[in-house]
Amino acid sequence: MGLLVLGQAGVWWCPNLPVLMLAGAAYGLGMGAVQPTLNSLAVPAAGRERRGRANSTFFMAMDLSQAVGALALGAVAGQAGTGSVFPVAAALTGTSLAVYLAFLARGRLAWRHPADQHHCLTIFCTAPEC
Repeated sequence: MGLLVLGQAGVWWCPNLPVLMLAGAAYGLGMGAVQPTLNSLAVPAAGRERRGRANSTFFMAMDLSQAVGALALGAVAGQAGTGSVFPVAAALTGTSLAVYLAFLARGRLAWRHPADQHHCLTIFCTAPEC
C-alpha cells in the first residue's frame, strides 16, 4: 500500500515526465501487489466450503470501491480541481494503511492455519487466543 501512496503522491507532485512515469510504475506495482495479497488473505479465511462465495464477495467489494471512489474523487475534482484528486487519494490510501497497521499492532488481526476450522484472518477476532 506504500507504493500506492507513493504513486499517487508522485503524480500530484510531478515536476516532469520521468517522475510521472516512476509514479505510474510505483502505483502499478503497488496495485499489482495489494490486490492478490488481500485476496489470498480473504479467501482462505472463509473456509473451504465458502471460498467461492468469499472470492466473489472480495471482487464485488473491489468493483464497488472503484465505482464509489471514482464518483467521490470526481466530486472532489469538480469542486477543487483535478490536481486535488491525487493528494486526497494518497491521504485515503495512507489512512487505510494506518488503520490496517493499527489493527495488526493491537493483535486484532489473527492468522490461523486454514486446516483450523476457525477464521484464518479476521479484523475483529473474538477467539480466546486473540
